[in-house]
Amino acid sequence: MPTDRLTIHNIAFTAPCGVFSEERESGMRYRADLTLMMDTSTAAASDRLEDAVDYAAVAKAVVETATGAERFLVERMAADIADVVLTRFAPVMEVDLAVTKVAPPVPEIGGGVTVSIRRARSR
Repeated sequence: MPTDRLTIHNIAFTAPCGVFSEERESGMRYRADLTLMMDTSTAAASDRLEDAVDYAAVAKAVVETATGAERFLVERMAADIADVVLTRFAPVMEVDLAVTKVAPPVPEIGGGVTVSIRRARSR
């Protein structure tokens, strides 16, 4: 498994996800943090974007995936995002992903709820 990592912090979006219908109708605030594991030696040697994973494209794919469908669970959103990253960005062999619901509608939770997953490309 490659040891090189690219981390993208705090991708912010509003998505229709939650158990309560109001959460899906008006959307909730989320953020995602991803660490992509891959071999970056080709990009480092060439210094060309074509040889690297374009992190702007990854961020756009995260937002499109998260906002593109209604979901009940953050776990499902995280799994869908990981699947898209591994499918669309061939150099990525593994992804560590944390998706945070910034302000869940639970009065006892003041700091958000985060689901963290790791997924690897099947060989």
